[in-house]
Amino acid sequence: MPQGKHKKLLIKKVRKGNKGFPMVTIAYYGLNNKIATKIVCGIIKYEGAGAGPMKKWFSTTEIRNSEKVLSEVLSFIGEQEVKSVAINEQIMGTLMKKVLIMKKEKVVLNVVIGLVEIALPIKGFINIKNTA
Repeated sequence: MPQGKHKKLLIKKVRKGNKGFPMVTIAYYGLNNKIATKIVCGIIKYEGAGAGPMKKWFSTTEIRNSEKVLSEVLSFIGEQEVKSVAINEQIMGTLMKKVLIMKKEKVVLNVVIGLVEIALPIKGFINIKNTA
């Protein structure tokens, strides 16, 4: 599979290794372990600092080969003047969203995993915490 110029530039930055801070971490997320549909970049300004600023890109298809998105990732990295780039090549899990809704006097927990939505009836009281 041929690689585009933006993907090659990103790989080149990763191969340079740890050159210090600030650094960017890049993680891929997807519907399964084969197709990435989300890229998250987090800037770590100094050792021990949390990731921030962060930027996310979304797609309905494989995002790791999108030259347009990778161009935007490289622009974001350039704007932040990072010295090091770290990428986890593996897809980090599924996109999951939980929504509590009321349907005809019944409380239902809708769980959305990728493009599949499952409605689970709930009996009794529950405590929902926002994990997003």
